[in-house]
Amino acid sequence: MQCPDANVFGAKLISGICWSCMFPVYLAGIRMFDGRAGRPSGANDDALCFCPGDWDTGQMPTIGFSVGMYVPSRIVESVRKPWCFPVLFGADMADANLMDGALNLGGYGYESKKQGTPDYGQYTWHFYAFPLMQILELLDLPQCNVDNYSTFDVMFMSEAFPTWYDEELNFLIHPEALIFGNPIAQAAKLGDCAAASVPGGEPLDSMFWSSGCWGSMYPLSGKIGTGSAPQSASLTASRAMFLLARLGFLRRTVGSDSMCGGAKMPVLKKSQYRVQQIFPVPESNDADPGDNPPPPDINLADAGDPPTAIEPTLDPTETIVPDFTMNNVLGGCCHGFGENTMLWGEWRTRPAMGEDFVYVLWRWTDCCAGILGPGG
Repeated sequence: MQCPDANVFGAKLISGICWSCMFPVYLAGIRMFDGRAGRPSGANDDALCFCPGDWDTGQMPTIGFSVGMYVPSRIVESVRKPWCFPVLFGADMADANLMDGALNLGGYGYESKKQGTPDYGQYTWHFYAFPLMQILELLDLPQCNVDNYSTFDVMFMSEAFPTWYDEELNFLIHPEALIFGNPIAQAAKLGDCAAASVPGGEPLDSMFWSSGCWGSMYPLSGKIGTGSAPQSASLTASRAMFLLARLGFLRRTVGSDSMCGGAKMPVLKKSQYRVQQIFPVPESNDADPGDNPPPPDINLADAGDPPTAIEPTLDPTETIVPDFTMNNVLGGCCHGFGENTMLWGEWRTRPAMGEDFVYVLWRWTDCCAGILGPGG
């Protein structure tokens, strides 16, 4: 199994990004630009703001007006092969025979040696810092850069979490999984799925154990049940975020109390994120439909006799089957956390080399743009 190159750092960095996902934008409590959905529940609605600063670290107080918008902040990729990094130009950092056997992994549709059942699949995930506004120097608001990242960086990878691959060890670390494994808790996912899949809707943060239409957050491991490739990969990404929030690595950036650098978020606030697929088929109205080349121009007058069958070819430039393209059913070019994949993603996959997925995470950020103090 080869490791594909997602080609993130190229033309796709501009044309493959769903820039409309940034909207709506609120300045001083006033909605300036409309978007597909509104701001998440609990977002700040004050016009003015004040941050006291921190004298121990030399951070000066800030007085200014509030800003609220979705900001591209992270990338998470769900891959079938361990140590495969599509975002890092398709880098394969381990011998497949050694590492796949040691971690006992599979991908979508893979029959696990450990489980011995064909309805079991497992994805590996990698989590990156992706402060796109700072990388492109499009936004210079220090208080809005919650994590103080200014460059792309690898943050976490599931290969470093033994619990992701060991069911017994995972249960010892997360015993509360028993509470949410009953039929009542699982049935509640229907409400979360519906809330995330209607126009203007958002996932239910109160149902923290649910990932909407994608599945259940528990167990916090790579064990993925039956489902399509986009659904399984999305569930993997959501579990990765849930795990990192529980460990204290993600911050809440929604609300008046988070305007001066974010707040602690031991339980993932799903509604503060919007998700955009960037590989294998970018979820962007301005992007090329995929990595497959367009069909060649054919002069029907000189085409000759029609072929009886389409013969396979190893040369991708000879393909004559065009890519299927379709925009999001609910509009826009990004989707909510747990939104039904039938609305945005079931057609955004490719056989073989297009079954590893890369997502850009847009995080709603309430922050204080300084008139006096930093950023002023």
